[in-house]
Amino acid sequence: LTANGATVALPLAKGKNRLLMRIDNKWEAEFISLRLVDASGAPAKGVTIQLQEIEDAPAMPEVYITQDWQELIGQIPPLPASKDEPQFGANLNRTMALLESGGQTGRPVRILFYGQSITAQRWVWHLVRRLRERYPDTDIQAENWAISGWQINKLNRTVKHDILRAKPDLVVLHAYGSMSWDWENILQKIRRETSAEIMVRTAHIAGRDLKGFDEEGGNPVPTDDADSLMIRRLARKYGCELVECRQEWLEYIRAHGLMDRLDLCSDGLHLNRGGEILMAQLYERHFQPQPVSRPWFQTVRRYDAMRSIADRRNDEIQLIGDGWDINQVNHATSSGENDKLTLKFYGNRVDLVMPQCDGKAKVLIDGKTPSEWNLLQGTRPGTKGQVPAQLMTYYLGDNAIAEDWHLKFTHLSGDGKKFRYTLIGSRTGPDGEGDHNTTFVSNSGRITINPQDFNPSRNFRSGGSPTELEPVRDELLLTWSLRQPFPDEVHGIPQQEGEAWLPRYDHPYRYVTIIDGLPQGEHELTLIPIHSEKKQHFRLSAIETHRPPLWD
Repeated sequence: LTANGATVALPLAKGKNRLLMRIDNKWEAEFISLRLVDASGAPAKGVTIQLQEIEDAPAMPEVYITQDWQELIGQIPPLPASKDEPQFGANLNRTMALLESGGQTGRPVRILFYGQSITAQRWVWHLVRRLRERYPDTDIQAENWAISGWQINKLNRTVKHDILRAKPDLVVLHAYGSMSWDWENILQKIRRETSAEIMVRTAHIAGRDLKGFDEEGGNPVPTDDADSLMIRRLARKYGCELVECRQEWLEYIRAHGLMDRLDLCSDGLHLNRGGEILMAQLYERHFQPQPVSRPWFQTVRRYDAMRSIADRRNDEIQLIGDGWDINQVNHATSSGENDKLTLKFYGNRVDLVMPQCDGKAKVLIDGKTPSEWNLLQGTRPGTKGQVPAQLMTYYLGDNAIAEDWHLKFTHLSGDGKKFRYTLIGSRTGPDGEGDHNTTFVSNSGRITINPQDFNPSRNFRSGGSPTELEPVRDELLLTWSLRQPFPDEVHGIPQQEGEAWLPRYDHPYRYVTIIDGLPQGEHELTLIPIHSEKKQHFRLSAIETHRPPLWD
């Protein structure tokens, strides 16, 4: 039984054996292989194999690593200190501040991992487990959206479905692909659309990096290569935290005599357990607080709700109406029928910081509700059945609405290079037909698909004519959803029955994003408290607006 380059021997008893396996086939090129041999190691004969797929298999839960960090890192030789450690964390100021203060503020910290198969490995969860160990009172929300085999040029197409609208605080990014334009493009997208900090790394030392070099003969492996030089340059240009993986990995395997054995790789490239532990350590030691060299108050701006009353200033939040409680300190409370709150700001995203309350308020941006802005978020297309190609991205028309979409393959050549399909929206209905080499615009104008955004599935064979289109018998689908994630009304955390109100400095604050993806320019937020016969009160502590570094 082999998986991820590792081999496990499973002795079988005489007679009937039943083996239950859980295989994650979420992305292309994820596989598992089995080989039956007899006691001498020769291929087994006279054995019948039956494969049965379980329908509606449960989703794989988030990976939780429970092993103690010190016990974990003790499984490999120690990682020596780096000469650059005094600068570690210099580009993680905001992330470190949120991690260190999360227990006090209650604000979640969102970390997104993005890349290829190496980023999909377990070192990610070793790192997350360590951060949760270091900051036990902080809610660290980590997600791994790596796509095996997809280089940076393909991730450039999927990034808008994964990162740009996910509201991350930190993006941990690595992928192969040395095209400077693709790397610069994806970094610009993140810097233009989000306020997230970014971690990148140079590539670790793999088997291909050692070919042609003879350390003992005076021909050492270089610490620089074209990809590393590019990543270092772009990290400095866009203010990314740089994990110098290539240099430190090379020093590590030299120091511990691992140059000729690749004891940290399972197949010459992917990491074995030792490599995963080393990778987690290389990242973990960058999470260090540093003296503030680049403040982030302009990227994420906080406006306190009571400043207009406490300082008698109306240049930020304005509390309009006579129902606002002027005796509060850390939040504004509305009880008047004609109350409203306004704020003019520059930015593409607005978060509310709300204490415990049982009230609600209507949300307006430039006089329009969030749903009227139609800032839809679309998921990355998923697959059903053995499809000939995956769809990396799609484009929305101005009249797009929240609904589910199915792209159904109707005709297909045996090699999968030619195909035809129909597009169906759950609310729009049948919306046109397309093929593999023509730009498709749906009949409604709501969806556009470019043929270069289809990524052919490797080694696809349907069994039919290699080059001629034939009708598809099985249901082969690409599916995605468009959602309107921003409600027109915002609700506080209500008091539970029998629960006493908490002291004013111990409120469980709720951080809620009420809009994201606004166009460039100045905007005006209006909150109109909604009152009822139950005398529910709307409370607000602060407003945070996000202005990405390259947004304007």
